[in-house]
Amino acid sequence: MKILFVYGDYEELGGVTAHINQLSKFLKDIGHEVIKLSFEKGGVITLRNKLKKYNVKNLFVDRQIVEEFFEIVEDITPDIIHVHHRSTCMATARVAFKKVQEKLRIPIVATMHGFGISGCLTAEYVMPNGKFCDGFHSYKKCIQCKPGLKGLIISFLHKEITVKSGYIPYFKQFDKVIVPSKILQKYCEIRGIYNTVHLPNFAEIKTLKNMEIPFNDFYLFIGRLTKQKGIVELINTYNKFTKSKFFNNRKLIIIGDGPLREFVLKNTQNNKNIIFLGKKRQEEIIPYYKNAYCLIVPSIWLENHSLVLLEGSFYDVPVVTTNRGGNSEIVKHNYNGINLDVSSREELEKALYDFFIKYDNLDHLRNKKPISNYITGSQYAEELTKIYKGCILKYENGE
Repeated sequence: MKILFVYGDYEELGGVTAHINQLSKFLKDIGHEVIKLSFEKGGVITLRNKLKKYNVKNLFVDRQIVEEFFEIVEDITPDIIHVHHRSTCMATARVAFKKVQEKLRIPIVATMHGFGISGCLTAEYVMPNGKFCDGFHSYKKCIQCKPGLKGLIISFLHKEITVKSGYIPYFKQFDKVIVPSKILQKYCEIRGIYNTVHLPNFAEIKTLKNMEIPFNDFYLFIGRLTKQKGIVELINTYNKFTKSKFFNNRKLIIIGDGPLREFVLKNTQNNKNIIFLGKKRQEEIIPYYKNAYCLIVPSIWLENHSLVLLEGSFYDVPVVTTNRGGNSEIVKHNYNGINLDVSSREELEKALYDFFIKYDNLDHLRNKKPISNYITGSQYAEELTKIYKGCILKYENGE
């Protein structure tokens, strides 16, 4: 089977990119041909550098891009197209995808990697007062994040046009939408998107020999350095903890990179107990999982089906995380980790501090697997192939 992966918003870092790269390998391993194509300006076009850079926003269609995309697909003649995440140029993408479906009779499936359908203006899911939200409310509530007349207009346009006329019909047009978490599938139904199939993310567990690190029994953070990941609250709380009488001498190791790199450097340079290692390759991370006291994933935004949570649990390290999004589908409180039930930044910092001073032994949480159904990359590729074949069969039967 020839599969065309189409994606936008390509990032060198992050779980979505890792998912795309790993999935390509597993699909190839079972005999499929996978071709990657970016539909976005600034993306990595691995097929050919034919698509021009453009600035089309949600409400406008660039007909030239539609035609160029159609020509590329017609030239490749894939059996199926798999779209990963939404394009920021949804109007153009919608028209392009529809033309391919109707004219070339090629089915298109999509994986929804995040909660963009909720319609959060800032993509942080935090109001100015620090309270968390899920984005599923009217534009009138969003003006708390964008106050004033300008904010009211922006909120209205985003909720009533970008979401209702953009995100929702964008995902409705696909033959199938793959959702990694059950909570996201529920949110899709709230938005009237019923063409979903639940397929949890995969995680590959590797065993590497002769990889030792000079650290043991430490707190571990792995992930993108963004506000949404809770890294600010984690560092602030840990700095406070190291100055208290309760400090247990456990270091905090941070692995990752992102927009808040400078914040992390600035706010950790005076604390010898924080070790910032920056970005590391997947195989380099494994010994840190194995040697950690626990993995901390203090997510603020709605996580879908976190790869880091899956990996942490499968490397037998207790996981401390929030109850945001699909986290509770992987981590069960006092079974394979600690779920922090928080609803604001303030509550998150308090919960982290309480964790630091109260939980000095997590051995009872080790050697426990994720509570959600776990599948390997190979199994995921096989399940995905069944979805592909089902969509192709419908087109062949004229449906």
